[in-house]
Amino acid sequence: MKSRWVLDSAQRLKLFLTRFRRLPTVYWAVLASIFGIVDFLTWSILANTPPSQRWSLTVGIAIGAFILTVVFVILRPSETETTTYARSLTRMAREAFNKGDYNVALRLLEASVRLDNDNAASWSLLGRTLVRCGKFKESIAPLSRALDLSQITGNKHILLLNRSIAHYLLGNLGQAHDDLNQILSDSPTHIEALRLRAMVWLQLVRPDNALNDIDIALKKRPTYLCAHAIKVVILKQQGKIRAAKEELKQCESLPPEDSVDFYCLSLAYAHVGRAEEAVKYIQTSIQHDTKCLHRAQRDPLFQPLRENPQFIAVISSQHEIANTNS
Repeated sequence: MKSRWVLDSAQRLKLFLTRFRRLPTVYWAVLASIFGIVDFLTWSILANTPPSQRWSLTVGIAIGAFILTVVFVILRPSETETTTYARSLTRMAREAFNKGDYNVALRLLEASVRLDNDNAASWSLLGRTLVRCGKFKESIAPLSRALDLSQITGNKHILLLNRSIAHYLLGNLGQAHDDLNQILSDSPTHIEALRLRAMVWLQLVRPDNALNDIDIALKKRPTYLCAHAIKVVILKQQGKIRAAKEELKQCESLPPEDSVDFYCLSLAYAHVGRAEEAVKYIQTSIQHDTKCLHRAQRDPLFQPLRENPQFIAVISSQHEIANTNS
């Protein structure tokens, strides 16, 4: 950490010194003119003054001009320096984001976009960080700004996925559906978009549409655990209890790999009435990534557990831990 701060200090000093080279020519011309006029008048008015005193006054004027230049430079950082510093903040924020330190990343990114308002990467990471911090409403504008600035299809899909999650958890099902449709119009077998759209269909009480999306995702990737878990929820909503339990066995045969896998497993167990396993898996998912805490608090698919004392206790305790760490 120390070496990084030393490097940052050296970089800042280098950037500060480049400000002098980037001062406009007009500034130097005006400064030289003022200095020349004042120097001429001084030597004319003080013609009878000893040379040593006149030199002292001339040097004083030069020092004053130098101080004026330094003050001007301090108050007017160059555009290059501001942009470079903003990108440095974004790099540090990305490191924090990848470690799950979302509150740290959020503070860095808010400073970064204030300095550089046109950096798509900063706006993108800010929007995604807000989603992971549970600030779903606040994430919409940064994600939309990043979409306007981004030119890469893959990046746009990531942004649309995150914005659809925010809309879904805010209850804006139409907007969530529209964002997912944009992804699927470009990539009809995008498995995450299909799984998320299936969750939206469930809230719209369209289980047949949800099942169709999930089956497409599973055809693309038969081992996609989250899709199997959501399929359990769909089958349960259709009243196919035996089929739901059979699908749950498929889930149990696949090893969960990340926090979202544990999250979806929790949903599956919740909907077949196995609350104890559901609570265990949601706790595990939150321990892997605090983003699951904020989602579980709002996700309507967790309705079967809303009154469960163990679920309430886990959410409450994990929320306290997250607040302490922040």
